[in-house]
Amino acid sequence: APRVLRAYDPNNTEDQTHPVHLDDSERAIIEKLRFIDAHHWVVDRIAILNDDQVEAEDNTSLIIGWGASNNIFQRLLVEGGTLGVRFFRESNDNLIQRSVVRDIFVVQGDALCMILTAAGEPDLVISGNHIVSNELYNCTAGVQLHINDASLGTTFPGTVLANNDAYLNEERYTDCKGNLDPKGDCAAGEFGLVAKGGGTSSDADGRVHITRNRIWGWKKSDPTGLASSGSPGTGI
Repeated sequence: APRVLRAYDPNNTEDQTHPVHLDDSERAIIEKLRFIDAHHWVVDRIAILNDDQVEAEDNTSLIIGWGASNNIFQRLLVEGGTLGVRFFRESNDNLIQRSVVRDIFVVQGDALCMILTAAGEPDLVISGNHIVSNELYNCTAGVQLHINDASLGTTFPGTVLANNDAYLNEERYTDCKGNLDPKGDCAAGEFGLVAKGGGTSSDADGRVHITRNRIWGWKKSDPTGLASSGSPGTGI
């Protein structure tokens, strides 16, 4: 049976308003949330507002890690931190849907809305995670399937990235000299969606599915490295 963490207002028990449309005084607010080897949770209508200013990868607002699987995260508002949502180390068959992840801190380097990563372990299989119908903006990238030299061979079969909006607005444009400028020609960002790893076969369960997403507003990365390692502003 699922365990449920859900916003609840005893004075308005029928309220289903998404937290993005509520004032702070009306939100159920948590600074950070970690699911470590945790299963069969439903997290609904929670605002994860991370004002921790530390520039480190561990400053992640929502972690789904170390085998946390079969969880549902929906109607969340996630703001701040160095990373918004981080799936890592064989956390499979999770769903995040109808959520808003936005305004990750501007730092030197990556500051992603969402990342699926082996976190330095080679040949892992991270499977069946669904990222569906979310709004992801003002981050280095909307979603990244991540591997590096320490995690070669990692695959993401059955991953679904569908019906998401991934964009930058003028708050993340720069003057190409490291300064934010709403009319600038560069951006503190890189890509809408990033796939550094793929699936395991041509079968439906073995593929990475990227379908019906809307991506816009990206410009070439600010050459100072602000929130990026460099990109011409590619959507995918």
